[in-house]
Amino acid sequence: YYNVIHSHYDPALWLNDPYYSDFRKFSSVRNPLDILNSSVFSINALTGEYINRYVQDPVDGIRERLALYKLTDLNFVEGLVTPLVTYLRSFLEVHGKYNVIRWEDLLTEPDRVIHTIAHQAGLETSLASAREIWSEMKNKNQTTYHLHNFRKGIIGDWRTHLVNEHLETLKAHGFDEF
Repeated sequence: YYNVIHSHYDPALWLNDPYYSDFRKFSSVRNPLDILNSSVFSINALTGEYINRYVQDPVDGIRERLALYKLTDLNFVEGLVTPLVTYLRSFLEVHGKYNVIRWEDLLTEPDRVIHTIAHQAGLETSLASAREIWSEMKNKNQTTYHLHNFRKGIIGDWRTHLVNEHLETLKAHGFDEF
């Protein structure tokens, strides 16, 4: 149970809830093609927990095989595209009310991004402190209960797995605007 609205559902919910009206709001954005690609590597909680506890194979190998299997089913891919496009459209309507950081920038310029986030949050920190913060957290799962879902992200990894048929499905859903 989280007593915080899940922001990946509808970004306007945070803005419309009176409890959060005085809070600074932050959002990270990522290349939508990498979002889609990454989502096929997700393992549901029950399966992921089982794999983490009892399966000797490296989780990355299982994750890769599962992702490639999911990508062969264009209906499955379309099932991921529809809510993603809906979310992206709704986020575009309210993105100016968030402090937005690009996920790719966090990976390529972590010191600057962490320093910027701290500044936007009303905290002053040095670039050296930001560097130290990043060294403690980079490539580590920052969630408590989603260990099954953690995978080191790779910028542009979609090029490794998405083919023209996937891109055509995306275009058919109006993905070009993103």
